[in-house]
Amino acid sequence: MTEQRYNVPTLPLEPLFPGTTLLVTGPKRLATTVAERLVLDKDDEEGTIFVSTNTGATTFLRHCRASYPHLSLDSVGFVDASGRRDVDIDTEMRLRAVSSPGDLTGISIGTSVFSAGLADDGLTRLRSAYVSLSILLLYTNPKVTTRFVHTVRSRARATDSLAVFALDPSMHQQSVTHTLEHVCDGRIRTAVADGEAVLQAEGIDGQPMDWLPVDQ
Repeated sequence: MTEQRYNVPTLPLEPLFPGTTLLVTGPKRLATTVAERLVLDKDDEEGTIFVSTNTGATTFLRHCRASYPHLSLDSVGFVDASGRRDVDIDTEMRLRAVSSPGDLTGISIGTSVFSAGLADDGLTRLRSAYVSLSILLLYTNPKVTTRFVHTVRSRARATDSLAVFALDPSMHQQSVTHTLEHVCDGRIRTAVADGEAVLQAEGIDGQPMDWLPVDQ
């Protein structure tokens, strides 16, 4: 029986295998956009957990309504790790705040609670995004962040889910980026070439290897 893969209709990528963990790198805004699409442009029977280190719940909800109008909000869990604790809003979206971007324990608890709740609602196929590792690295050291990514990867493999991390390499030493890249199953590089947003998949089975345009 063929495994049901995770579709990515708004990106020039083939459907992704369950249990995959991806590192999306590039300019902050573009890497964030690609990471968002990987988890929010989803099928109806899938759930999403989105961890943000720089966006509060109100801003995120407004963005989802504007950019993903067909998204079922009750299938999304949002962990506000920005430190703003902006979660007291009226919405079907599942919301939870942690104290700061460096509160990895709080983030892990929040994602576990959402995962169980979404599964209880029949959404056992799950996509999760962590935007971004660059902010986490400002609050924790590379070893702690690497262990956190490894834990998420192990959970994704155990549950056949899809996990995505965003990272701006210009903010870190090259060795840090390489270490995180090797912890993940594959990498999606993003860039702007001649004014056009492009991406390239690396180390991901069944994906095109060329630089391809990203529709804006």
